[in-house]
Amino acid sequence: MQGIESERKKEGYMLMVCNTDNQMEQQKKYLDLLQADSVGLDNAEAIQRGCQHLLDQRYESLFVVTQSLNIAPGIERVEVLRQFSIKNKGMNCEVFELQDSSEMLILALNKFIRENRGHKKAIFPSTL
Repeated sequence: MQGIESERKKEGYMLMVCNTDNQMEQQKKYLDLLQADSVGLDNAEAIQRGCQHLLDQRYESLFVVTQSLNIAPGIERVEVLRQFSIKNKGMNCEVFELQDSSEMLILALNKFIRENRGHKKAIFPSTL
C-alpha cells in the first residue's frame, strides 16, 4: 500500500482505503462519505488488466481467494475473473470463498496445486 500511495502522491492524488469488512451497511456509509469529489477504482478494468498481465506472462491457473460474496465489489471482481477465464480458454480460474476455517483454505489450495500440476499458477487475493 505504501508504494502505491507514494506513486499516487507524485501525481497529486491521495490514497484512501475503506474496509467494509464485507458488511453492506458499512459499504453504504463509505459510499455516502466518498460520493462527493471521489475517484474510485474501476474494479472491472483493474481485474481485466491484472488477468491480461498474468495471461501475457503465460499463467494458466488462477486461484482466487475472496471473502464472503455479499457486497458489490467482491461480487463484481469474481464475476469479471470468471468471465475472463471463460473468454480466454488458456486461463483456468477457481474461486475459494473464505469462511471461518483456514484449514479449508489450505485443503482447497493443496487440491488446486495438485490438479494444476505442470501449469504456471497464481494466487489472486480478492479480499484486499
